[in-house]
Amino acid sequence: MKILAFDTSTRGISLAVADNQTILRRRNPKSQFLSSSIMPAIQSILKSCGLTLKSMDGIIIGLGPGSFTSLRVGIATAQALTFAHKIPAVGLSSLDTIAMNVKVDGTICVMNDARRGLVYACVYEKRNSSLKRLTDYSLDTPEALVENLDSSMMVIGDAVPLYRTLLLQRGLTLMEDPKMFFPDARHLVTLGFEQLQSCRDTARCAPTHNLAPIYLYPDNCQVHK
Repeated sequence: MKILAFDTSTRGISLAVADNQTILRRRNPKSQFLSSSIMPAIQSILKSCGLTLKSMDGIIIGLGPGSFTSLRVGIATAQALTFAHKIPAVGLSSLDTIAMNVKVDGTICVMNDARRGLVYACVYEKRNSSLKRLTDYSLDTPEALVENLDSSMMVIGDAVPLYRTLLLQRGLTLMEDPKMFFPDARHLVTLGFEQLQSCRDTARCAPTHNLAPIYLYPDNCQVHK
C-alpha cells in the first residue's frame, strides 16, 4: 500500500511517502506561502520516489492543533486528493506525532505554543513505537498545566524554550532539540498505518469522508499564526 502522509499544522510542511510502513522519502520544506507550495511539494516528493498521485492508496494527514490557516490548507488538500483519486484518508493529532519524536520510552508531555499565553498539551505513555494517550488534548496556561505534571515526565514541543524556567522549577526533563519540536510525517505512517489499512480493506471510510481539524480555541476565537 502506497501512502502519502503530510502535516501542515506549523509554518512548514512535513511530508513522507511510504510503501506500507517502509518510508521511501521524507522532507520538511519551509515556505511562507503554504497554499501555493503544498501541491508542488507533494508532486516533487512523489516524483523522487518514481510515483504519482494516481499510484497512492491512501493519505494520512495531521489534524493539529496548530495554525488555523495552515491546517485549513492541509486538510482541504487532503480532501481534494481523496475525492479526485478515490482513495481513503485518515487524520491524527499533530501532538501525537510530536510525541513520537522522543526516542526513549517513558511518560511524555507534548507542550506547544498556542499564543496568548496559552499552550496546547497532551500526555502520553510511549513504549517502543506504541503510543498511549493518557489525557485529553488541552488548551491551558503553562502554569496550570505544569501543576498537573509529574516530575518524572519528559516535555517536548515548541513551548519548551518559552517556559523553560517554569518547567525546570518543576523538575521536568526537557527535550530541547528544536528539530524535535515539530511534527514529522514519517510518524504519521507509524501511528496511522493500521487505521488506514483497516479503512481501506473494509471500505468503512468513504473517499470523501470528513476530516476535521482539532481546534481547541473556541470557534469565534481562532488563532492565526
